[in-house]
Amino acid sequence: MCAIARRGLWDWRGGVFAAIVCGALSPAVSAPAAEKELRLPALQRAAEFLRKQKSFKVAIGHNSALGASRALVRMGTAVLSVSRPGHLALREPMFNKITLVADGQRLSRGVGALKKYAVSERPAALEDVFYEPEAGMMLNGTGSPFFRGLLADDPYEAWMYDISEIISVQGESLDGRPCEHVHVKVQGAFNSEWHIWVDANEKPLISKVSIEQGGNDDGDKEKASFKTLLAYRFHDWDFAPSFADDEFTFTAPTDWEKVESIFPQFTPRDFANRPGSLTKVGDAAPDIRIAPLEGEELSLADLRGRVVLINFFATWCGPCRVEMPDLEKIWNEFGKHDQFRMYGIAREETPEIVREFNDKQHFTFPLAADPDRTAFASFAEESIPRTYLIDREGRIIYQCTGYDAEKRERKKLRALLKQELAKQP
Repeated sequence: MCAIARRGLWDWRGGVFAAIVCGALSPAVSAPAAEKELRLPALQRAAEFLRKQKSFKVAIGHNSALGASRALVRMGTAVLSVSRPGHLALREPMFNKITLVADGQRLSRGVGALKKYAVSERPAALEDVFYEPEAGMMLNGTGSPFFRGLLADDPYEAWMYDISEIISVQGESLDGRPCEHVHVKVQGAFNSEWHIWVDANEKPLISKVSIEQGGNDDGDKEKASFKTLLAYRFHDWDFAPSFADDEFTFTAPTDWEKVESIFPQFTPRDFANRPGSLTKVGDAAPDIRIAPLEGEELSLADLRGRVVLINFFATWCGPCRVEMPDLEKIWNEFGKHDQFRMYGIAREETPEIVREFNDKQHFTFPLAADPDRTAFASFAEESIPRTYLIDREGRIIYQCTGYDAEKRERKKLRALLKQELAKQP
C-alpha cells in the first residue's frame, strides 16, 4: 500500500515521513491524550466493538497526495486479514503487489514491484508488526500508528496514546450512512492530524481514515511541498471470515530475491552512529545523574567498577515500547549479577508518568525519570530509543540508536554483556 516510484523505488519524500513515524527520528512532542484525560466516545465505541472480534477481514482502498496540489493518486486496494492472537496478512495484489504476513512465528514481507522479500522474527504482539520499519512503510509510514491501534488488545488506549488534541467531532453523512467525523491532532514529528469516520449505527465500524502530515498552511511553499495526505476507505468488514488454508502463509515466487532488507535506504544498519549522537564507542561515558523511581539518586561515576546498561526511552515512543520486553529479558538473565547495573531512563517525563506507565507494563528492571532532558543531552541531541553499555572503567563499549526488528543488535549486546561480566573485576 506504500507509494513506489515508477522506476520501482520508494518515493524519497514518503520515505522521510515513514522513517520519522517508524522511529528513525523521534523529536520532542506534546503529552499523549492518556495524560490529558481526553474522551472520544465515538472512537471508544468502535474500539470496544473491535476488541471483541477474535478475527476479521476488511478491504482497504488507499489514495495518497503529496505536496500543495492535494491531488489524490490511487494506490490500490489491500485486504487485511487478522486472526488473534498472532496471525495477520496484508495483500495488495495490483498496484505495488505488496504482501505482509505474520504466521505466528515469522514476519514475511514482499514487494512484487521489486521482486524482493525478507523474513524476520514476528514481534511478540500483533500490533507491534507495524513498528517494524519496513512493515510500517507498507502502510506509507504515517498510517502505521492508526493501524497499530486497530490491531491492539485495547484499540482505544492505543489510539488515545497517540492523540494529543481533539479538534472537532461532528455528525456527517458518508456514502448515505450517518457517521461521526472525529478530527484530532496526533503527537509525533511534523504536524499530524487524523480524520476518522465512525458509523453511527448498531455496528460502529471504521469507514474512512484520512491522515495529514506536514507543514502548516501559512503560505510557505516549501512547507506545503512536504505535506502528505493519506486516505483509507474500509469496505466489506467481515467478522466471521472463512480464511483460506494458505491465508497466513507466505510463499515467495521463484524469481523473487531474498534480502535482509527490502528498503535498506530507510532501515540503516549502522545503529551505533546515527544522527544526533554525541558519543562513540571507546569514549568515556558522560557522568550523568540518575534518579531511580525506587532508591536514592546516584551518578554514573558512583557505578565505576560495575558494568552498566542504560536505555533512554519515552513512554509514548512506539519503538521504545517494542524493545522494552527485550530489555526485560536481559534484566531477567543478568540482573542478579552483583557486578551489573541497568537503568531505563525516560526522557522528558516525570516520575509520576513513568510510574503510571509501569503500573500497566510491569517491567522489573529499574526505571528513572529525566524530566528536563539533562541526562539524555549528555549523550545525544535527538532520537530514541538509545542504548549504551558501559564497562567497569566507565567507557562506552556499545551504543545503539533505534529499534532493530531483526534482533541483531540485541544479540550483539547480550554477547558483549556476557563477555564483560565474565571478566574478573
